Amino acid sequence: MKNSFKFIWSLLFLFFCISGCEKKNDIQVQQSLPDMNSSNFEQAKESNFREILATPEDYDAFAKYLAKALENEELRNLLKKECLKKFDGDYDVLWTQLKSSKLSLGKQVIEIVKEKNGISLTSTTIENLVEKIPNLNICIPVMAENWNTKETTPMVAIDPLNEDVERIKAYDKDGNIIMLDAKKEPNVPVVVVGPSERVKVSRSGGLVNLFEKNRAIPIPNNQFGLKQSGASNLMAICSGSPYRQNGNYEYFKELKIDNVNSIESWYHSDIELRWRAYGFIGNSFQEIKDSGVITDISKNSVSNTWRTMDSWLFFWNNSVRSQVYSFFLIEVDDYGQTTTLSFPATYKLGTDFGEISVGQTVTFTHKAQDDILAKFTVDQDPCPPNINDNKSCYNGDLAGTHIVLGQ
Repeated sequence: MKNSFKFIWSLLFLFFCISGCEKKNDIQVQQSLPDMNSSNFEQAKESNFREILATPEDYDAFAKYLAKALENEELRNLLKKECLKKFDGDYDVLWTQLKSSKLSLGKQVIEIVKEKNGISLTSTTIENLVEKIPNLNICIPVMAENWNTKETTPMVAIDPLNEDVERIKAYDKDGNIIMLDAKKEPNVPVVVVGPSERVKVSRSGGLVNLFEKNRAIPIPNNQFGLKQSGASNLMAICSGSPYRQNGNYEYFKELKIDNVNSIESWYHSDIELRWRAYGFIGNSFQEIKDSGVITDISKNSVSNTWRTMDSWLFFWNNSVRSQVYSFFLIEVDDYGQTTTLSFPATYKLGTDFGEISVGQTVTFTHKAQDDILAKFTVDQDPCPPNINDNKSCYNGDLAGTHIVLGQ
């Protein structure tokens, strides 16, 4: 009976191997534990986020109003103070957080902005403008720490929602238009306005702070993936097979990006990363890891230097898992049209008939302005194909991305 059951299972396994797999672009703001009832854990799916319907003219008008208002030194001090709090992990503050703050004489920030621009206090011009942008963000992407608010009134630039531009538009306090170099970081403080990359708007109108969700991730206990005492440690440079051992956890261990500024311009400040892994579990091809959008990795920490990640991916169990998985690293901008990534690959599987190879295509959606930094397959046994700084690693496709995966 036992042998018959194995035979039937193997036939079913081979049948399912020919079927495709399509994954939606779920933005998971709290990591699920590996392969353990992920539906029980909080998720914020892209379909639950509201589309921002603002036009470029809306951002343009707000930038001009704010630039004029920043003639007020007290407002400059408040803006710097709030941005330095880094409520979302970056030098950001939402307009909805700032507008009702009171300055001297009890005046609210929105009243100062109206007065400086000759707008009646009873007018709802600004309120109507930003109603379409609940996550309207004000950022100081350069020199936030060193901004001398007493002497410097910054320009206010408009986020072009694009990395592929040469110049971006900004206003000074007198309403003059200045076109800033989009590729070269300015040597003076600049304020940038646009929709937040790190705070999303739910369909119910609520705001979801992805940074808070990331910080709230509980550390899993050992049965779910902390490195066990005695777990194997990989050699710096692999000298032979097997590189990994069955019965250990797989980790995203280290990351280095040589040209990080080429994927995240100065006006977008820090990076937002997401990594995903796919493979077979039993006869089912599926996503086996989704980090969610990770917002606490700075550009400086990965720029031409190795950053320790030590993020667990899954547990190697060759009796139920494929011995090959595919790995993707994405820098998330969340702008542009929805597009589809398709990545065909071959996976090694152990069956009652011996090892077989099965072709399977990973398919998931993302936004056009997102950068796919790396996409490759990982075989359990062989050494990684590349060496960088005396480390065995996997090279990505963009910006000189180097990744160490292993146990």
